[in-house]
Amino acid sequence: MRYVSVNKDGSIATWATVPLKIINNSSNEEFIVIGVRKRNSQTWIYGYWTRKNKKVTVQVPEEVNVGEETFDISDMPADHLPGLTIIFPDFEKDILPKLPSILKDQYSHYRVIKREDLIKDEHRIFRTAFIDDGNNISVHMGNAKEIHKNILRAKRAPMLSDLDVQIAIAVEKSDKKTKEDVIEKKKKLRDITEHPKISAAKTPDELLSLTIEHLLNG
Repeated sequence: MRYVSVNKDGSIATWATVPLKIINNSSNEEFIVIGVRKRNSQTWIYGYWTRKNKKVTVQVPEEVNVGEETFDISDMPADHLPGLTIIFPDFEKDILPKLPSILKDQYSHYRVIKREDLIKDEHRIFRTAFIDDGNNISVHMGNAKEIHKNILRAKRAPMLSDLDVQIAIAVEKSDKKTKEDVIEKKKKLRDITEHPKISAAKTPDELLSLTIEHLLNG
């Protein structure tokens, strides 16, 4: 089961959950899930069955195989295992109460999503710009552009420092031409976050293509 939760400010979080328990349809015995492990090229749920033995409830440790190693357990349907019903956590009953107060205070609402609804991994650099309109999760381009500018600022900082050294050397050598050339390079580098290509970018992929090297030469 996957969820997207939306905060009051419009920011979101995505949740990939594992089952809480598995119920045997014929006996109503419950398998309490503790965790998931990958072993022998397979995916296993491990936990314990709660079974009554002479009117005493006992816990019987066991592993349940659910698929190959690449299988994503959050995508399991409730009837994935024959004769068993898989129970996933409910967001508001099982997840929200366990969150820190500061996160619960920000919470607005949630909905169930599918794996294909998720943002591409390469776009997770803009994760604080993710938004949900109730039907689709997308990247807020205005916020993404500010994130990208901050990334460019961090990457250009050592480059500016290097240019400062070059200017100092040119001054020491009384090399006016080199000094002027380096000052011009420094100005272009400082102005890079205001490059019109950043403002014109319409998709996250376009932003990711706007590296310092591309912007300096474009």
